Amino acid sequence: MAARRKLIVGIDPGTTVAFAALDFGRNVVGLWSRRDAGREEVVAALREVGDPAIVATDVSAAPAFVLKVASDFNARLFIPPRDMREAEKAHLSRGTRFANLHERDALASALKAYNSVSNVLRKVERTLKESGLADKVCEAQSLALCGVRVDDAIGFFTAPEEAAPGAAGSAATGGVGAAGPAVRRLESELAKRNERIRGLLVAVAELQKSGERLEAEKRELLQRIASLRSGAMDRILLDGELRKSRAEAERAKALARALLSEARRQRGAKTPLKRQNEKKEVDLEGIISGYRESRERR
Repeated sequence: MAARRKLIVGIDPGTTVAFAALDFGRNVVGLWSRRDAGREEVVAALREVGDPAIVATDVSAAPAFVLKVASDFNARLFIPPRDMREAEKAHLSRGTRFANLHERDALASALKAYNSVSNVLRKVERTLKESGLADKVCEAQSLALCGVRVDDAIGFFTAPEEAAPGAAGSAATGGVGAAGPAVRRLESELAKRNERIRGLLVAVAELQKSGERLEAEKRELLQRIASLRSGAMDRILLDGELRKSRAEAERAKALARALLSEARRQRGAKTPLKRQNEKKEVDLEGIISGYRESRERR
């Protein structure tokens, strides 16, 4: 059964979701975008191309969507130190055809991630090919990209086989048949030991990837908390303004009630004199002026 192709993937989430997939040779092997696509649809489309070893984004705070896709594949995250600028994305993606800017942004993310690990990929490939182990290149590269030290990833496949202690003695005495089972036993033990070492390397890599994702989730949550706090302060300020407005409205209502009461009282007077009415009108104007002055002082 052929090994599945390993990928470096850039994802641009949003109303239109896009991804770009590169193989370890920097070849674009997938460009995809879909409006209103869910995470399950994106994951299914990626599985048709290969298995992501790295999932990348173009912003310094990984979106929750990207974090979840990386977790689905247990892939390593690549987050740029700062948000990628338009000029950088255009420069990285030049010469490649894409359907829309979402695919362009995803491609730029993947290419930036690839550039960050290209030296590691080349070193592993060169060393293993020189050792006649070209068929192990992708596996070793995957280990190295997962966080295993490059020398450990290479050394796992290139370490020389240990000589069996009984082999020299058997050669000297001519007892090849007697030494055969001992040699086979030692070879079996060596194979088991190597498999345990590989399992430990993979386990370390998995822990490192999980740690990176948790750290990214922590940063994303802290930013969300900061945003919520900012919104809370805005609401507090808004509530203060609302309270002031309500107080002003209550004072205006009280003034209106006083004016209405005064008007009713005057209408109900049995012997209203013009001079008395004029005096009352002056009093009403004084009330209004006093209210306006109090507002200006506040």
